[in-house]
Amino acid sequence: MNQFVHSVKLKIILAFGACIALMIAIGLFGAAGLYRLNSNMNKAYFDNTVAIGQLSDVRAAQLNIRVKLRRIQLTRAADDISKTLPGIEANLATMSKAWSDYYPAGISSDKERQIADRIAPIINKFTSNTSDVITLLEAGNFDAATELSTRAAALADSLTQALNDDATLNMAQAKLSADDSNATFRTLLWIVVALVGVGVIIATGVTAYLLRAISAPLSEAVIVANHIASGRLENDIQITSRDEFGQLLEALKRMDQQLSNTIRGIKGS
Repeated sequence: MNQFVHSVKLKIILAFGACIALMIAIGLFGAAGLYRLNSNMNKAYFDNTVAIGQLSDVRAAQLNIRVKLRRIQLTRAADDISKTLPGIEANLATMSKAWSDYYPAGISSDKERQIADRIAPIINKFTSNTSDVITLLEAGNFDAATELSTRAAALADSLTQALNDDATLNMAQAKLSADDSNATFRTLLWIVVALVGVGVIIATGVTAYLLRAISAPLSEAVIVANHIASGRLENDIQITSRDEFGQLLEALKRMDQQLSNTIRGIKGS
């Protein structure tokens, strides 16, 4: 174990481990940022954009109903009644479906629920009044239908205003999600830039470290080996590490000393 601690393998593992750790950090930050951006996008779409579309369907159907009823009351023609009433009933069905899709499952905040709770009874009253007006028109009682529509005008205006308030709130919530996404993007951008800069520094440091840990002692070992091969003995071999290259230099030093002793013994004999 002690030998492994001072080995070149450990140095290489640590050097590349630092690079791998940095790559993982960059990947995790990127994944976290993408998750948050995707979450904001889904929230803006499902909680706000879809809700705005449903509220718009309710508002459009309500306005179409008012226009069609007013036209029948003005013309007082039987043909207009037979042609227009199916369209009004279709508008009522559209309004009912859009509102049931939105309320209460589509509510995403307490404030939005307060507005929706205010809208719900108005829609029920508007639908009931519209059905009563249709009944009067089918019976040919135009004066009573006109009077009922006039009395219900304030109710319809209240419904329009409440729907506008709800749509405005959803727009504000969608903007908050967009602003948060922009802030997340800017934060992640600077973090990634910083991590890339740190990565360059670490890569440069790892390169210098490995050059010093591997190339320098290896070059010294090659020089000593060439000296021994050319007959130059008693070299001043400095051992500065305990890794494989240090062991190599130690072996060359013992070889140099052994050859020197052997040659001196031969000369002495």
